[in-house]
Amino acid sequence: MNSIRIQEQSIYKQLQPVFETHGYEALPTKNQFRKKTKKGSRSVLFSVSGEAHRQILDLHLGIRFDIIETLVQQFYSGPKLFENESNTIVASLHKLKNAPIQRFTITDNESLQRACSEISVFMKEKGFRFLSAFDRLKRADATINRNPHLPCPYLHNQINRCFKGIVFARLLHRNDFGTLNTIYRNYLYSQRAPAPIMENYNKLVNYLKCFSFN
Repeated sequence: MNSIRIQEQSIYKQLQPVFETHGYEALPTKNQFRKKTKKGSRSVLFSVSGEAHRQILDLHLGIRFDIIETLVQQFYSGPKLFENESNTIVASLHKLKNAPIQRFTITDNESLQRACSEISVFMKEKGFRFLSAFDRLKRADATINRNPHLPCPYLHNQINRCFKGIVFARLLHRNDFGTLNTIYRNYLYSQRAPAPIMENYNKLVNYLKCFSFN
């Protein structure tokens, strides 16, 4: 077993007590702690990269709404291998801390323990609260659709944001559905989205116009 894999196992072992207290299950093979909810799931995702004696640990918080992801995934182009693992919104650690990009550098057991301690404190003070607060359709919709002309801070891929945003708008019966559709379609054109993406977006919108969530 390589040293990076050993470090990953140590991270989950050290953080498991604090996550278990909040109802999260360790899923090392999926690189995360996850808590199932009635609407989907909340996740804290880890990535470890680097060399044998120096690893970089990165952290993201994700929330999945099954109703959003199940519908959007039908209209995405590309492989469907991970559609059941997709998150609706994903927040990086530095976005949540309003600080420059923040990752943890692990060179030995001491730095590993220090990183886990900082993560534990962050989750107790802010992380779990963020996941709870945004695990609401209206709250997630607000962060995606409130400023449609600006990048959404909790989605890395702004093209995906157009798909998710328009589904939220229809699901929550927003009266600006038509306006949002125009904004998102224009954004896709401005980014020179490939024809299949444009076609799938238009198919999604047409589907939503006659689809009932009841």
